[in-house]
Amino acid sequence: MKTVNLLAIDTSMEACSASLLVEGHRYKEYDICPQQHSQKILPMVQALLKQANASLADVHHIIVGRGPGSFTGVRIACGIAQGLAYGAGLKVIGLSTLAAMALATKKDKVAVASDARMGEVYYAEFQRRDNLLAMVSKEQVCAPQIAAASACKFEPDALAGTGWANYPDLSSVFSDKQASVLYPNADSMIDLALQDLANNSSIAVDASDIEPIYVRDTVTWKKLPGR
Repeated sequence: MKTVNLLAIDTSMEACSASLLVEGHRYKEYDICPQQHSQKILPMVQALLKQANASLADVHHIIVGRGPGSFTGVRIACGIAQGLAYGAGLKVIGLSTLAAMALATKKDKVAVASDARMGEVYYAEFQRRDNLLAMVSKEQVCAPQIAAASACKFEPDALAGTGWANYPDLSSVFSDKQASVLYPNADSMIDLALQDLANNSSIAVDASDIEPIYVRDTVTWKKLPGR
């Protein structure tokens, strides 16, 4: 695959992060800052571009963590990605936050359970096949005991997400394991995008086609005015 320059952003959960890949060099920003994402994310992007002595014109695609995650956080990420993409004439790659977390564990069989509040978790299972980490269950929001029952059958090598520590039904399932990754990270999204681009060069879409993954069906997404 030819050299590709990528900018990734994520504000889907408590962490806020951005990562830039330019000419093979990686620059990254990461901060756990609940409820400050809208103030933090654009300065992070500007700082990365300055470090790399680059501009959005040097970027080929923008990557966004489009959920699951907090409703506000996911909307912020998708809105910022759309705005940057429209302004620079770029396409966008929307990635699962749970998949990015699974990839960050660097294990072959991962169960992700992130606290979704209201007594539920965002849950999915991932397994490496032909050297690619693939989702082998649907992403869902469910009760912790449902995630625990599924994880027991799946028998993961690693855990990711805050749900494992936050709910007794999950914390009691694997007494010998703790979640090694708690939140999504834009840097892992670059790794995930590189994996996906190597196998499907058409994953980048027009900014107007990017929509959040809410999992809960009661929330709708409004695109930018006039789009």
